[in-house]
Amino acid sequence: MNEAEFEEFFAAMYPRLLRRAQLSLCPDDAHEAASSALTTVWTKRLPAPTSRTDRLRLEAWTFTFLLGEIRNKQRGQARRSRLVERVTISSSISVSPDPAQEIVDACDATEIDWLLGQLRPKHRQVVMLVMEGYHVHEIAEALDISPGATSMRLARAKDRLARMLRYRRKEEGT
Repeated sequence: MNEAEFEEFFAAMYPRLLRRAQLSLCPDDAHEAASSALTTVWTKRLPAPTSRTDRLRLEAWTFTFLLGEIRNKQRGQARRSRLVERVTISSSISVSPDPAQEIVDACDATEIDWLLGQLRPKHRQVVMLVMEGYHVHEIAEALDISPGATSMRLARAKDRLARMLRYRRKEEGT
């Protein structure tokens, strides 16, 4: 199909596609879906219809492309809605205090140095970077490990620090 034939096809099909898309989508998304369906027809470089049967087949394919665009838009809207719902719910959940912050609040600098010295080097390294204000993904990149491994090291270090602090406090009788 050459450009002139496609422009004729576009002019005839766009209003029909738009009407169908508007049954399922908001106006902006409907325009985008109709345009995308026609763009797909153009990029596939389909031959120009030579008979009424060919024309009907091309129109059917175009509507099939449109329905795919509509489903994609609806899935995207559903994902965004679920995400907004999760964020809304998670922001209303109370968060338990961070054991690391409790340790820092309960210790003086000498005690923190002693506690950090008791950690494995890879755990100490992560804790020190967190204390300097770096985020997990930044630490992961700096240490050339995955964010999951970084989080695991941090969690293990926090657990060990909390256990050591409880033990030390228990020994001192405080």
